[in-house]
Amino acid sequence: MSDPIDYSSDMAGLLGHLEHLQKQVADAQNILQSEEVEGSAGGGVVRVRVAGELDFSAVHIDQSVFAQGDKSVLEDLILAALRDASAKLAKAREQVLGSAVGEVMGALFGGADDNEIEFGGGFGTLSGGDGEETGNGGE
Repeated sequence: MSDPIDYSSDMAGLLGHLEHLQKQVADAQNILQSEEVEGSAGGGVVRVRVAGELDFSAVHIDQSVFAQGDKSVLEDLILAALRDASAKLAKAREQVLGSAVGEVMGALFGGADDNEIEFGGGFGTLSGGDGEETGNGGE
């Protein structure tokens, strides 16, 4: 009769990776909450700042927009700036969360040798070692 296979170490490893994934995702969400992006329209005559979960913090409208006297143009510019800001925030979220998940998935399935993820676009660095967030990138 053959010895039963001991899966306990494999399960412990998997649970460890899942805990690490949970931490990485939480760290990524914290980064997203603190970072702001700016959407713009009309060559920058209308700008909107937004962070985290669509937390809009500022709107700037250049005086030249009012000189045109067309309310519908201003409305279109504001809508375009909001859409631009939302798209940039969605891209940042995808990049940050995708990197966090990708690092853990790489460790699970082989191929991730380093223990640190670096984010472009000013979104800092997450460290897999002690979990400390470094570099805010910002503006």
